[in-house]
Amino acid sequence: MANDSASDRKLKILMVDDDENILEVVEETLRDMGFDVVVARRGVEALEMLQQHDIDVLFTDVAMPGNLSGVELARRARDMHPQLMILLASGYASSSLPDLPARCEFVSKPYRITDLSRKIAEMMHATHD
Repeated sequence: MANDSASDRKLKILMVDDDENILEVVEETLRDMGFDVVVARRGVEALEMLQQHDIDVLFTDVAMPGNLSGVELARRARDMHPQLMILLASGYASSSLPDLPARCEFVSKPYRITDLSRKIAEMMHATHD
């Protein structure tokens, strides 16, 4: 987790999606916006990266292959890092998704980069209030 003494460090985002095209485009865009980005294609891989990297934001698709959905990944990530900012993405409305973990933000797919940028900025602002 980032702390105040590391405030000059770039915000590190772990992006999780099984769609290679989405990963490539959004990763590049987030980097262009000044974020440090690491990617995972499956929930299990994301859990490993949460242990290996100092992640500030988990940005994950809800529908993931295998037996670890984005919602379950968010729950496990929250257990590992209680202060982790979590952003979930889905083509379904958030009200139709299984119980979203507390303090998780949501963005509907397809999202525009401006929507994603605004949501991340809101999350960062909320953590500093």
